Amino acid sequence: KTTTIPSVTRPLYTSCGMAHDNLIETLKTGFARGSIKGLVYVGGCGSIDNSQDAAPVRVAKQLLEDGYVVVTSGCAGTSLAKAGMTDPDFAYGNPVLKAALHDGLPAVIYIGSCHDAARFLAMAEAVKDSGMSVFAILPEVTHHKVLATAAAFATSGITVFVGLEQVFSDATVKNLLRSTTAGGARILPLGDLDTAPRAW
Repeated sequence: KTTTIPSVTRPLYTSCGMAHDNLIETLKTGFARGSIKGLVYVGGCGSIDNSQDAAPVRVAKQLLEDGYVVVTSGCAGTSLAKAGMTDPDFAYGNPVLKAALHDGLPAVIYIGSCHDAARFLAMAEAVKDSGMSVFAILPEVTHHKVLATAAAFATSGITVFVGLEQVFSDATVKNLLRSTTAGGARILPLGDLDTAPRAW
């Protein structure tokens, strides 16, 4: 495939998740007013099935338009940062969502490497009492460490949508997708994503 490497540099805006001033209160207030639909983690790797960065950027854009605040890390987080989405001034096509976030708080919160994904668990726990929708999307999964993240999220009661590439055995995929936690959270194929978030 033809490669396109733009001669552009961007600053990377990072956060420790809960460390941002008033983040959790902002999320809860925005949700109560109907201007924030929920909190979604977008993570995962890249794959040669898609152009680099295409899948996570596409997913995040749709989530932002639908009113979700996105938390990201690792390779997917780098993709969103390269697209300028972690910049507090990024125009993400949803003025209601943008107005709900105070100055300096981006709608895409970058929390570090893929090993820092556990910070999302703390954020999810902090908004739990609000009734806010919280889920995760891993559009491209090509490493077992991402499957470990999916399993950890599901075990913690967070439903996860995964795009499984042909790098895992059929048995691994079958075992992963058939599991349901005691809290009802599941790991689901990415194809189910089209209707689920809107239904929630």
